[in-house]
Amino acid sequence: MKGHLIWTLTHPMLPPLDELREELARLKWSLKLRTPSPLQREAMTGEPAFLPLDQAATRYSESLTVLSTQVDARSLSVLAGLIAESHIIGDETLLNIHKEHFQSAVDLLLDHEWMASLRAPFKRLVASRFIFCSWESPALQHRSSIHAPFVAIDDWERQTGVTGWRGHDW
Repeated sequence: MKGHLIWTLTHPMLPPLDELREELARLKWSLKLRTPSPLQREAMTGEPAFLPLDQAATRYSESLTVLSTQVDARSLSVLAGLIAESHIIGDETLLNIHKEHFQSAVDLLLDHEWMASLRAPFKRLVASRFIFCSWESPALQHRSSIHAPFVAIDDWERQTGVTGWRGHDW
């Protein structure tokens, strides 16, 4: 996928899930974010591996705030990619959380007076694709999990004492 993921995902057909997940992993790395597995989080931090769905959803949603409040092409691309992934795998809980944060990020981006002339076209041509999931059937490994919220790499290293995370080990 060339360029920012958000532009690739505005096409009528989604990319294959494995390519999408690979790009999400690359983008998370560039933003210094990771998504430790539930068991890894528990082993390294003592936090419970699994929470009741409502608590897990709240924790996961709160972890996306960094993406929806510090809007740039990468954070918007991650949120767009998470919507596409949730759509492909059919996880309605994640899909709704991802849409909510994407909409917040878009609103924040378009709220600036310099964006006034782009507001309507951006919402119509770009944002609506993600809000309505208006893709043709996608071709069938960032893996979203309600129990694996995002965490900044620096925070993870501080919590666990483990440094030097590389590649796709999250």
